[in-house]
Amino acid sequence: MEDAHQAELHEHYARGEERGRLAEGHGRLEFARTTEIILRRLPAAPALVADIGGGPGRYALWLAGLGYRVEHRDLVPLHVRQLREDADGIAGLRTAVSDARDLDLADASVDAVLLLGPLYHLRRRAERVRALGEARRVVQPAGPVSWSAWKGRLSCWLTWPNGWTTRPRGPWSWTAPGPWSGYPNCSASARTCWPPASAPGEAGQ
Repeated sequence: MEDAHQAELHEHYARGEERGRLAEGHGRLEFARTTEIILRRLPAAPALVADIGGGPGRYALWLAGLGYRVEHRDLVPLHVRQLREDADGIAGLRTAVSDARDLDLADASVDAVLLLGPLYHLRRRAERVRALGEARRVVQPAGPVSWSAWKGRLSCWLTWPNGWTTRPRGPWSWTAPGPWSGYPNCSASARTCWPPASAPGEAGQ
């Protein structure tokens, strides 16, 4: 991530506006739809879920409320502090500052991964591949990795539910065994997501 873009990202999130975004306006629809999709693939509680790039922790708190154990990570220190405040007294929820491209979690240490934020901000293909590779590394071999990303005005939500056969080559070109699920998410112009056999190529370089 370029230094200028990273500074811009931190400046934006330092305003604290992300904390309530999913509880109002279009954010409420985004949260409701995303949680519905997540539940289709998650293993049963009390499975351990890594919420990578989880912002101020709206999804982490939701998962903890359902009985899941959660390892929350975010690049923005303010988000980690906010979640620690909101999660005070909640057992099984841990948070720390960490980069999606270089996670502090052990190999195959979690049962599922959510990667709902980082790919929006990683502009270079190599960085997106690295983040996806880290998600693959920390999840159990058969664990689901769920991620969202934008391609232009297309918002796409995808899950690899049955493990991996090879390292993903990029956000729009991947290899995954078994069934996959892709959903347009909260975008008036979103019409479809692509299965592996017809992926239109990688987005950007």
